[in-house]
Amino acid sequence: MIKLFRIKNFNKRYIVLFTISFLFISLFIKTNTGGWNDKSRLATIESLVENKTLIIDQSIFFNNTLDKVFINGHYYSDKPPLLSIFLFPIYLFIHNTFNLNLSNNTPPSNNFGNLNRNPFDYEFEQIDPKAFPSNKEYIRATISKKCRDFYNSENKNSNSKLRYYFLPEKIEITLYLLLLLSNGFIFALIVVFISKLISLFVNDYKVNLILTLFFTLGTYIFPYSLILNNHIYTTFLTLLLIYYLLLIKLKINESKIKWQFLLIGIILGLIIAIEISPLISMVPLVIIYLLSYKNYRRWSYVITFITGLLIPLSIHLAFNFYIAGDFKPINMHPEFFNYPGTAFNKYNLSGVSFMHKSLSDFFYYTYDSFLGKRGLFLFCPTLLLCLFVAIHSMIKNQNQNILKEKFLSLAIIVATSIQIILFTNHHGGGCFSFRHLIFLTPLFLFLIIPELANVYQNSKSSLMLLLKISSAISIIFMFLAVYNPWASTNGILELFKGALNSPLIDFIPIMHIFLL
Repeated sequence: MIKLFRIKNFNKRYIVLFTISFLFISLFIKTNTGGWNDKSRLATIESLVENKTLIIDQSIFFNNTLDKVFINGHYYSDKPPLLSIFLFPIYLFIHNTFNLNLSNNTPPSNNFGNLNRNPFDYEFEQIDPKAFPSNKEYIRATISKKCRDFYNSENKNSNSKLRYYFLPEKIEITLYLLLLLSNGFIFALIVVFISKLISLFVNDYKVNLILTLFFTLGTYIFPYSLILNNHIYTTFLTLLLIYYLLLIKLKINESKIKWQFLLIGIILGLIIAIEISPLISMVPLVIIYLLSYKNYRRWSYVITFITGLLIPLSIHLAFNFYIAGDFKPINMHPEFFNYPGTAFNKYNLSGVSFMHKSLSDFFYYTYDSFLGKRGLFLFCPTLLLCLFVAIHSMIKNQNQNILKEKFLSLAIIVATSIQIILFTNHHGGGCFSFRHLIFLTPLFLFLIIPELANVYQNSKSSLMLLLKISSAISIIFMFLAVYNPWASTNGILELFKGALNSPLIDFIPIMHIFLL
């Protein structure tokens, strides 16, 4: 890694950083699904390739998810379709190049959720080598901590069944490649652009790399890069948004400013199309910010920005209309969840209405979301430090040349948080911490990075000391969450318990591939 510090050419340095990041994340990418959310997206991706349709009725994941809607006699994923449409070419490549697919075997699963298709149901008495179709599957079963615990428990001779869901070999490899070529690629790009963002304020290569390490492995970026979800993609897009806004502000590449406005519009449109919630909070604030600069009030810039914004939004709205018959997001139609076994209605569907019965209920949920058992800051104190540093900096009038950008970031964080807390009551269901707020991570990081430019050379700096301590704590929690980012972690003790009760193979899933 020392050689990386000595690479003077920026492009070469970023290529090396990208490659190392991609190889690193390849060790941890998951080879199994986690719950309704990712199975719903996989159902769309599989259906697009296998059946050339958005209808998921014939998907192998159909019975394993309730994140679906029923429209005109057919089922669709309730997720915004744009991300699945972007990812389906990757699955198409894997399918055509390696002859791998998701539909020729029963899909991978886990031990929670309302699942209807179980690959194997073994009585406890049958857990022996002869009970398994192959020696490979017996080996893979025995390395499962859960399997061993149940088998050696006092209920060994009971009539209850041990449900251990094996991963058929082709599906395991297919999922791994799909996530590696999508999430792995995005994670490596996030690492590169965090480094590029830091380089706008910190020139020291070594310090840049250390801070990049803190801000990737010590935030939710790391665990959420391992599973199929929309938040890691909008995290990358939010990072691009603040980076290119700074490029325009700092007048870097002035000759390309019109194209930068177009790119900012496209980025913002993609964030809305994939995450939905920023439509109310982020878009108006970004527009107000851009109009606050007189130099930006040119019609050519305005038209270019709006054009960029409308490109992804038009595609998103077109798919909404194709599926649902109107432009409203599919998962905001309570009537589409009216089917046997549904888990959702107008009272528990996120984004449809206010979810709190009283003011005290709202405040308790707010506390729980940030500092309580699912707290965003509880598991990642680095983000809380970013917030305090930004407020202190603005009070002291430090770094006034980027004061508007700090206000923009802080305003988006506050407005989006209030909006999401008002319209949710379950922290995103089964998941690590509060996943709906994860895409704001780059904005938190931007709040502290400029302040580090003046203190990183001072070994006695209290800010650097606090950053090192908070980053160390955050990195520990993020690595503990690797065992299953889809598991509901209600507090630090439960996170430790879940991690300690999981076998090593849950932390380094690539071992699954080598065991095939």
